[in-house]
Amino acid sequence: MKKIWIINQYATLPTKFGSTRHYDLASSLQTYNYQITIIASGFSNFERRQSIKPSKSVYKKIKLTDRISFVAINTLSYNKNGLKRLLSSFFFAYRFKKIAKQLPPPDLIVGSSPELISSYQAFKVSRLLKIPFLLEIRDVWPETLVELGMKKYHPLVLYLSFLEKKLNLGSERIISVMPKYNRYAKSKFGINPKKITWVPNGIKDELVKRFAKPFSDRPFTVTYAGTIGRMQDIESIVFAAKLLEGYSDIKFKIYGEGVEKQNCIALAKSLDLKNITFLRPTAKNRLSEKLRLSNALILCLKGRPIYKYGCQPLKVPDYLAAGRPIIISAIAGTGSVENVPGCINLPPEDPDRIAEAVLKLYSTQPYQMKRLSQQNIIFLRQNFLISKLAKKLNKVISDLFEK
Repeated sequence: MKKIWIINQYATLPTKFGSTRHYDLASSLQTYNYQITIIASGFSNFERRQSIKPSKSVYKKIKLTDRISFVAINTLSYNKNGLKRLLSSFFFAYRFKKIAKQLPPPDLIVGSSPELISSYQAFKVSRLLKIPFLLEIRDVWPETLVELGMKKYHPLVLYLSFLEKKLNLGSERIISVMPKYNRYAKSKFGINPKKITWVPNGIKDELVKRFAKPFSDRPFTVTYAGTIGRMQDIESIVFAAKLLEGYSDIKFKIYGEGVEKQNCIALAKSLDLKNITFLRPTAKNRLSEKLRLSNALILCLKGRPIYKYGCQPLKVPDYLAAGRPIIISAIAGTGSVENVPGCINLPPEDPDRIAEAVLKLYSTQPYQMKRLSQQNIIFLRQNFLISKLAKKLNKVISDLFEK
């Protein structure tokens, strides 16, 4: 039985807040006769607290199934982005290197970006063990940091650029959640597109209902669930809520945490809004039911140039599975749902268009809403089921082992 390590500092369990991509993929990959170990930090970047309580040892190993284990490394805590978060990344990478000597050696190591520091450490361990390395791209760093305002020649940007180049060129294969990452890698590093495989975010098969849940008439609830950060455009949702405050039975709910949450709450208060509520995030295994209680779901991203290479947010499969119409305000192609009837695609940062889309759905007959929702579920089953994505990933892994 082949052993695989997946290194992602911010991976999490389905009972916790955050991304469960690697646990979900591992759950399906185990059917292909793999022993999988997910190595992450016990500190949750999403909640900014120790999500898995530290033990007295350097790490805690949790056996999830006969073939899946989760290793939580004790790392530094921090409460905001800055020097302490950077130090935490180096500390995680350092401790991973030490732990790698204590665990049974793998046959393949997967390093997941945007955590380039730990991915590079994982790459170096793979070279020492003389085994293949698979790079996963979930976000393009340091390009994203530059778009958020960091100077192009900042020492950290230059260092991360060095790691990015080494990882892209040194890995045997690359998988990416960004559908057009092959264009980026070819233009920047001259990488053959055949080296790259698109493996988008997905959802476990058992979480997808065959039929949409009946809609409640009123209030008409529009829900966002996810990170509230600088790449997201929650401000436009707040301004859209202001435009619709005359409709007493239209309500907005925002589930999530992030560096911009308090600013968005302050904005809503300054506008004296009573039709928008900010709530704590919900763990993945309880999120589906929260979303199904809504009438419509919304996803808004800033119009960042980096999204021209495609963007598939974690919440897109969750939204589709909820069986509700979706409003997406972002650069064209976001979520890879451009032609899905149950998705309304809008340009980024446009509260007026968001308000118009909400009103359009608000006035749509229930039977038409159900039809739109059913189209989302059908599209999801065809494209984003974890079992299908794991099959695609297994093909990449099998090719590596054959070489």
